[in-house]
Amino acid sequence: MKAIVAIPSTLPGGLDAELGAHFGHCDLYTVVKLEQGEIKDVRVLPNVPHQ
Repeated sequence: MKAIVAIPSTLPGGLDAELGAHFGHCDLYTVVKLEQGEIKDVRVLPNVPHQ
């Protein structure tokens, strides 16, 4: 099974970052790609500013 999970994170992001308090207002997202229950890739994406 494959899955991609977006985790709201605080700076600097990554697997060791603290969880962001609000999904839409977090600093950034840590995006984790999973395959067969194993982590295959981790990326950090900035959150877009709210207008």
